[in-house]
Amino acid sequence: MTSEEYVDYVKLMMDKQDMYLMWFIGIFSVVLFFVGILQWRLSSNQIKKITTDAKEDARKEVIEELIKNYGLAKVTYIDERVKLLVQDVDSLKSDLSSTLKARNYEEKLSLSRDIRNISLSESSFFELFDVISVHYPYIIEKEENLDGLIDLIFQNRIIDNVRIKQTKSGYDSLIATIELFKKLYQTDRLDEFENAITIKYYEFENEEA
Repeated sequence: MTSEEYVDYVKLMMDKQDMYLMWFIGIFSVVLFFVGILQWRLSSNQIKKITTDAKEDARKEVIEELIKNYGLAKVTYIDERVKLLVQDVDSLKSDLSSTLKARNYEEKLSLSRDIRNISLSESSFFELFDVISVHYPYIIEKEENLDGLIDLIFQNRIIDNVRIKQTKSGYDSLIATIELFKKLYQTDRLDEFENAITIKYYEFENEEA
């Protein structure tokens, strides 16, 4: 083998070694890549497990500490007491509602009775004013009660049945009361009531004139 052939042979062998080395490096890099991914995933799962375990341990420690130092075991008892208190409040509300309904019913009956007992005299208007004054809190409680009062007055013909001149004090007292009602409720029934007593009052005034 000549020297030139030997040199060419050596170069060929070196080129093959370089090629083998590149292959080895490539394969080794791929292996390292997959090993790295596997290791990363394994580490991620381990971290999650460690974190979960740590949270659970911490939760247990906190609960144990609360039970030991603050009587957390009484929470169930307190919860039951709260439920009983809520039931008591609901019961009281129901009783109060029933009481209010009964009171309103009794007040309505009392008002109706007092309206019917108004005498037919020159003091009829003043007696009506007196009845309204006695039941005033009930009457102004809601507009429905005010309408009920006016209905009772007309149904019992308290104004229509008057056959004698009414006192001015009785008339003025009713007008003043109606004005108070108008500040609370805007209803045409008040105008109807006012017109009725005004017509009746001046009916006798005109007769005397």
